[in-house]
Amino acid sequence: MRTREQIVESVAQETVWWARQRLGKLRGEMHDTMSVNPFLIPILYELHHADGFADLGSLLLAGHLMSGHNTGFGKLMDEKILPRVFGTQKLDAKFRRSTRPYEGSIFSDIDHIVNIDGKLYLVSLKAGRWTIQLGQAQNLNNSFKEIYARYGKDYDGIVVGIIYGRPDEMTDKYDIAVGIQRETSINHDLTTLDNFAVVKVGKDFWTWINGGEPQTQRWIMEGILKGLKDANVREEARELLANYVDAFNRSYQTHVSEDGSVNWYEILEKING
Repeated sequence: MRTREQIVESVAQETVWWARQRLGKLRGEMHDTMSVNPFLIPILYELHHADGFADLGSLLLAGHLMSGHNTGFGKLMDEKILPRVFGTQKLDAKFRRSTRPYEGSIFSDIDHIVNIDGKLYLVSLKAGRWTIQLGQAQNLNNSFKEIYARYGKDYDGIVVGIIYGRPDEMTDKYDIAVGIQRETSINHDLTTLDNFAVVKVGKDFWTWINGGEPQTQRWIMEGILKGLKDANVREEARELLANYVDAFNRSYQTHVSEDGSVNWYEILEKING
């Protein structure tokens, strides 16, 4: 079990690294790297009650960046926080190539191995409620079935760990993954895994990964907040974002009249030809 001090300091270090990495990405971004859908932007303009074209630029930028932020945060948790803070073995490409039986395709949905109180578990890490769809859930069930049949005696179980959310908010796709058929769901011909595979969500997952300590997720948050303070990226990020939006707006300013009305047809031709 990791202590509060260990978790806070380690998470803070990883957060500093990640925040500065994201800032570096922002420094390298130019407005012309952002793909703009000319048919969608007038709809967004109305739906989000934009006061002017500048508001639209801010909205599009936020959407453009969020995809990278979400992907990057997933990697932070998967590649940094779990192995470096909680001591899991990340099943990266190098480890899989050199270690049997993890080079096998049935382990492709397993992200980590972790020893908790002398028990060995496989972990499939997911972000939140909507991360997996039906086909993915069925594939997980099939993979877990094969692992259970061939290697069940080597492990104490498989945990589908979900970074955020509450158990009662999860879709039935996670139940399907571990072989549980809800009465209200369509029959998906699942393999029951006798509790060999289970789902742990949000606080329950973080409590489990740290040997039963219920304060673990609060310590992670404390580390993130400390790391953000140490990284000190807020002001530079504000300036970069403002410059980014300004550059985007300047590229379209000839299509905006003095009264603020937008010529969407000219923008369509600018983007589509």
